[in-house]
Amino acid sequence: MLQMNENKITSQWTPEVFSWLKKTKISVLSSPPSERSHYLVLVEKSSKGLRLDADLLSSECQKDLLLQIKERELETLKEPLILTYKKNLYCLIEKSPLKTSSSQKGRELGALAAKKLSSYPIKNIILSSGQDISSLSLFLGYASGLYELKTFKEKKKQKEQGTKKFAENIFLLTKEN
Repeated sequence: MLQMNENKITSQWTPEVFSWLKKTKISVLSSPPSERSHYLVLVEKSSKGLRLDADLLSSECQKDLLLQIKERELETLKEPLILTYKKNLYCLIEKSPLKTSSSQKGRELGALAAKKLSSYPIKNIILSSGQDISSLSLFLGYASGLYELKTFKEKKKQKEQGTKKFAENIFLLTKEN
């Protein structure tokens, strides 16, 4: 019978691109932390225009982000939009209207956020759940979105150039159960 501890399995059998997770602290919060962070915020289209699906953000923050969207005269977000509020960066992503499971939508949105935010130096990222999309499904999509196929082919070059900087802290922002 083969027995291995979890760390050995994780390090030997998972792609090296996920090794960053060992160095990342993942926490579940019911309110945003005080330190400077990058946020993933969901947006949905309604009859009155775009609205944030982020009940856990302060109303002041939500109003400011919506005002910034209005100033840009956007009626829809065709791709993730980066905005700032009080020195925090917010990646706003519109929820898909397609009929699919909420976990699938969450993974898709998380992957889109990873692609958009991959060029930013991120210390803390907050994945904010929506009414029907969990922060866990956003996390699964985010982690998958950081995966790059070229890593297998260019492993040696990547080590020589230095590795990509990943978030030190990932906060799953969700309502208390």
